[in-house]
Amino acid sequence: MLNFLRNLRLHVKVSLLGAVSLLITAAALVLLAVWQNRASTREVCHDT
Repeated sequence: MLNFLRNLRLHVKVSLLGAVSLLITAAALVLLAVWQNRASTREVCHDT
C-alpha cells in the first residue's frame, strides 16, 4: 500500500487528498446536523 502511494504522481496525490478531505468534511457536517437536530427535538419535546 505504501509503495502504491509513493509511485503515484503528485497531481494524483493532491487530488486524492482533496477528495478525502471533502469526504471527511461532508461526514462531519452530516454528523453535526444530525446531532443538532436531535438536540433541538429533545428541547422541543421537553418544553411541551
